[in-house]
Amino acid sequence: MTAFSLFPGLARRRTDADFALPPRIVDLAQTFPLLFYMLASDSGSFARRLEIVRLVEAGRSLTEVAAAYRLPMCLRRIQAESCRVPLPWVDWSPAVVNQLGNHIPEDVDEAANWLAAVFHVARLCNEEFALWVARQRMLFSRTPLDTRLLTPVALYAWHSANPQGPFQSINSTPWSPTFGLARSIEEADAWLIRLHMLSYCGSYPISDTWLEPGSAGGFEFVAITTYEQLMAERVVMRNCLHTYVDRLISGACRLFAVQCGGRSVATLEIDTSAHGHLRIAQLKGPGNVKAPDEVHAAAQAWASRQKRRQGHASRRVTPSQAAARLHEWTQGWRLATSSDHTSTLSTTTLRELLALLKRRSSSSVQPPLVNAVRDAQPPAALPGFTPLAPEDETRIRTALRTRLGHDVFAGWFNRLAFHGYAEGTVHAHVPVRFLQRWISAHYLEDLRICCASVRPELHTVELHYQPPAFRADPQPPAELFAALHGDPIRPRIEQILALVSERYQLSRADIVSERRHRHVVRARQIGIYLARQLTARSAPEIGRRFGGRDHTTVLHSVRRIEHLIAVDPQFRAEIEELCQAAMRQRLQ
Repeated sequence: MTAFSLFPGLARRRTDADFALPPRIVDLAQTFPLLFYMLASDSGSFARRLEIVRLVEAGRSLTEVAAAYRLPMCLRRIQAESCRVPLPWVDWSPAVVNQLGNHIPEDVDEAANWLAAVFHVARLCNEEFALWVARQRMLFSRTPLDTRLLTPVALYAWHSANPQGPFQSINSTPWSPTFGLARSIEEADAWLIRLHMLSYCGSYPISDTWLEPGSAGGFEFVAITTYEQLMAERVVMRNCLHTYVDRLISGACRLFAVQCGGRSVATLEIDTSAHGHLRIAQLKGPGNVKAPDEVHAAAQAWASRQKRRQGHASRRVTPSQAAARLHEWTQGWRLATSSDHTSTLSTTTLRELLALLKRRSSSSVQPPLVNAVRDAQPPAALPGFTPLAPEDETRIRTALRTRLGHDVFAGWFNRLAFHGYAEGTVHAHVPVRFLQRWISAHYLEDLRICCASVRPELHTVELHYQPPAFRADPQPPAELFAALHGDPIRPRIEQILALVSERYQLSRADIVSERRHRHVVRARQIGIYLARQLTARSAPEIGRRFGGRDHTTVLHSVRRIEHLIAVDPQFRAEIEELCQAAMRQRLQ
């Protein structure tokens, strides 16, 4: 077997017979497979590779050779079977050695995906982003990973860290390494939509609104020219306005929010008729119901006063022109990252890649973490199992607080408990599955080091998920409770269902059905929230009245509505109005 045949990415390209390799270079295939692979696949400049060959032939240590090649020594663990695609040369800093090594998958297929992704994004963005990608284990399932899928998120992350540039008008939430994969994809998607609007419309916000904003009949007509306005109007009006992005940027329509007293009451769409005249295409109220007659009359009066009612000539930008703009605007990114993206990018392609990345991340199964994730209860009857002494537990906690800082310790380790140890393995548990996964992905090595500092014979940590045991207090019968404490008159669930049905233009059957349309789900969650807040019914009973759902669905709905109330003042006012209406009905 030749040295090249060990590597799937080289076996078909070269053999040892192609040229005579010095014995010490051949030895690299066994001692440092990744270094051998990168040299053989021409990664890095010729002068740099020539210098590395000279150092190896001179008998220098692997540590010195890796440092000269700027390759982290921890990557020596990568097996030859995982070296499958050519990797770009990356100028890694010494600080990443331990951080990268903590996240190398054990499986060779997953390690191949991990290696390609980490090197790819390090070149596309920066080292910090590459370290973040290295932690996203759900991306590295055994199915091959197309690294191009990471390009949209890398582009968003790089430009959010460099706000001064051609995209400064669309800068939104900067990317942060504290983001999860889902949050990063969501923010990248919103950023790409803004970039899509900028490349096709030439400005952001959109400057050409066709008609001038104004007022008529006591209503204000406000142009919707940004993605933020589009999404806010969609939430307030409970419609599908977010699907109008492509129509808006292509010049097929323009959108206006019809407001009264600063609050949207209808959404107006303007388009062009077959004869070239601007016209009111749609005018819809909340939930896509017909707008009141007075709103229609005000819209006609406002539009009739406009000068551009005829002969509209909207500037249409072709996809090739938009792609050429984007290529020019991203020139600074390509130069700064030495990116090999010489082909013309397009926002449409980037959004398609992001959609594929989202699909992969949502369909991937979280792989098991070595010595970490255990859903079963830890076996207390293991041979030699010994409970951990309280003083040892206190010393481990003190070491963790010193190593990670008080904030990290208080945020992630307050609910950590120790069972004991057996055969050099510490068994600990947390009561929340998310804590188990987070600590296992980010702090398991720190926990192991702190355990070993207290008891040197402890060299492994197994972190278990153990849900807390709840004890339900006995409750008196409802009749007795009412007699002792009084039973204030509360709205009935049937009254709440009728109120929500009328407000959101849905039948009672729709609300309690299995339908998953967004507006139906939101109305159902609001009804469950009102029933939980305004009635004395238990969560299981409310779930049964709302279509036979269990109590966890009820609790999720309540938490979801409470979150929206906290972040959206208009939604909070809407819920307060519904509560008042329900309380007025309680005597009926």
